[in-house]
Amino acid sequence: MAISSLRLVGFYVRLGNLLVFIAATALGSPSPRSLLDQALHFADLYNWYAARPFFEQARRGFEATGDNRNALYAHWGAIRAGAEPAPITELSYRLGRELATNPLLQTDKELRMFCLAIKGDFDGEIDSAAMRRNWQEVQSLADELRNLKWRYRAQAQLGFADFYDGDISASQRNVAAALLGATQIKDVGAQIFLLGAIANGYINQSMADQALDYADRA
Repeated sequence: MAISSLRLVGFYVRLGNLLVFIAATALGSPSPRSLLDQALHFADLYNWYAARPFFEQARRGFEATGDNRNALYAHWGAIRAGAEPAPITELSYRLGRELATNPLLQTDKELRMFCLAIKGDFDGEIDSAAMRRNWQEVQSLADELRNLKWRYRAQAQLGFADFYDGDISASQRNVAAALLGATQIKDVGAQIFLLGAIANGYINQSMADQALDYADRA
């Protein structure tokens, strides 16, 4: 019964996302900027599935108007959302080359931070050392830009890197501090993500009661 209910909830979430996309596109050709804003709204909630069509449409719009900066923003957002079925190792390598050679990514700190966060997600699947370097730079850029949201999100990811490296106490400190910070600044996306991650951690340790508490909060 519980599994069926979860599947039903998932169906309605996907249906709702589709209806939002249809409504947005039916209101008379939304601007590439509004499409990118909608994509980033969903991505901010870690709902990359819903973000993907908005990123893709925004990219086409920006390319048509010659806005290379935002076209690149939407391009890598779409790839993070699953627009290209390439291996993660290939995607990480390609984005690493862009970060090293593209002048836009050398000078635009906000865009660089966004792409580093995406590369951090890729590398989190394959290489904890590279993941750590990415998120350390995200945290440094967030400090420069006085962006608390990304400072705390980077701290959480560094906590996950600590976990992958076997430093459980450092992992607990960083994730707990990041969750506290996200709660204080009302970063709902990060709260959902971190509470869900903690719940999964308890499930993996066969601690169902604690897992349910964090899952309910998420």
